[in-house]
Amino acid sequence: MPLSVATGIGGDSRDLKIAMMLNQNGQAITLASSLEAAGYGDLEAAGDALARAGTPALGMTFPGGTHDIWLRYWLAATGTGRDDVKIDPIPPPQMVQNMATSAVSGFCVGEPWNAVAVRQGIGFTHLATQDLWEHHPEKALVVNAGFAEAKADVLRDLMGAVLQAARWLDEPDNRSEAADTLGAEAYVNAPPDEIRGRLTGVYDLGAGLGETTFDGNQMRFFRDGEVNFPRRAHAHWFLAQYQRLGYLTEPPPYAEIVDDLILTDLYAEVAAAEGVEVPDDDMAPFEVQLDEVTFDPADPEAEATRT
Repeated sequence: MPLSVATGIGGDSRDLKIAMMLNQNGQAITLASSLEAAGYGDLEAAGDALARAGTPALGMTFPGGTHDIWLRYWLAATGTGRDDVKIDPIPPPQMVQNMATSAVSGFCVGEPWNAVAVRQGIGFTHLATQDLWEHHPEKALVVNAGFAEAKADVLRDLMGAVLQAARWLDEPDNRSEAADTLGAEAYVNAPPDEIRGRLTGVYDLGAGLGETTFDGNQMRFFRDGEVNFPRRAHAHWFLAQYQRLGYLTEPPPYAEIVDDLILTDLYAEVAAAEGVEVPDDDMAPFEVQLDEVTFDPADPEAEATRT
């Protein structure tokens, strides 16, 4: 979202700063039961199913946000053209209802809404985002510039507390307790069992596809600090996708935007205070396994112009 807003896709401001990352993995693309021929993770079958559906409507949460990019990246990998589908933003808690009323034939969103669609028998998990890119960045702790500057001590304390919470939540033995807490009406307001499966990595896929279990690459919150470090390379990748997937017609000023938005030095300071090691792969190349493409942040234009 900060990158989308900074590039004029979802707003027009560089006021949103990325202090740290909160989790990796754990989102999903859910398709309606009418598209069950797509199966699980079968790109060719998914492309065929979408083509037979005419111009299906799909939901995501924010233009240029992570769910939007996972959805559009997956569509490109299936061979589905931009004009072959209709994509609209929908608030996460409204995704399932939109599918239940056939307003959308698929969506990309965080949990537990993918699990809720499965439990209600109206959709199935076609792809977990860790199948698209293992250990991808997802949610972030984002603050505005005024808070970062005027309340720096408060922000440091907040980030330290988040690191402590992330360490606790990443312990498998604590996941079930977390599901019970999060399921309360005041929080996620979904049955704890629907949260528990996705949080522990045991996915009921729906549509007769059975279960799949993620071990080590389920939703992660700490991984010895690997999760929480806000890597500039990842931000370069998202900016490249904006051009590749049709949001931008010209290359954005990559380094200028990324260096302006990510509070790298502040994170390093807080991590040191919490005894958390800062990874050394800030600008290292990485592979996105869905289409086995290696992204080099030193050459984002190679990705931005890839067909």
